[in-house]
Amino acid sequence: AFFGLGYIHILNLAGVLRGNSVAYTSILALALANAAYLLRQALKGARQGPLAPLRLWVHPMKWSALVLSGVAFLPFFVFMGPAGFGRSQGLHLALAFLALGAMYLSVSAWERVVRVAYVGLALGGAALSTLLAVNKVFELQAYLIPWGVYVALVGLGERYMGNRRLGRYLEMVGLGGILVVTQVQLFGLLGPVSIAKQQRLWQLIFVESIAVGVQGGLRRIRMPFFTGVGFLLLNVFLAVFDTMRGRGTAGLLYLLLVLGIILIGMGVFIERRRERFRQRARQLLEALDRWE
Repeated sequence: AFFGLGYIHILNLAGVLRGNSVAYTSILALALANAAYLLRQALKGARQGPLAPLRLWVHPMKWSALVLSGVAFLPFFVFMGPAGFGRSQGLHLALAFLALGAMYLSVSAWERVVRVAYVGLALGGAALSTLLAVNKVFELQAYLIPWGVYVALVGLGERYMGNRRLGRYLEMVGLGGILVVTQVQLFGLLGPVSIAKQQRLWQLIFVESIAVGVQGGLRRIRMPFFTGVGFLLLNVFLAVFDTMRGRGTAGLLYLLLVLGIILIGMGVFIERRRERFRQRARQLLEALDRWE
């Protein structure tokens, strides 16, 4: 492993890799880690025979992979220079993040340690963010949504590990953060929003609300379900209100008139079927009580 690392750095010094050895070092770490586990699996139970001495290489290969993953980015920042990095270096950096993320995910699968997968997922998110930056994508949601999903996945992992309260909080921070930031941006609190961008944000907040509510309902978890439904209803009302506000006072009065008629109609409908609604409401509450 160190011979390979030294070879890569010699090429780097010679200008062959132009400062991009980070990707090659990360791929070498990925290959070493998986080779070590494959070798361990192949030699499992083979305590004697011609291949038995190869067991001595398993731990050095694993530790070499971990060391390489730790020092992989040092030459990148050394050779980057004061001007930063260009598209080619950025793509190599993203590839390095992806390779190391795959390495830690494979280690998590081989060792059956869930928390190691958090590092792999974080490196995958870093790879995606780097690709977005290299391609000059500066939309806030493009970075926010993957990292919000990452935090929610960490919460899901903690639930799997038995830390249900911590997992619940992490899931709400991840998913709720996506909704809140999109809503704040929609209100223009993070800067002026053009009409075209506002329309995209309306569509995005509807999709996010439905996704959060549906996954909460399918998993029978109350908090994300009601959060998604609440944000959806709020933004339906705000979208209608914003449309009517553009039509002046007459539009707002028309909106209030329509809402009044709907509420009166709902009241009459519920009154005529009071007993049936009581039974349905009781069944719904009993079902929600069984949710987490």
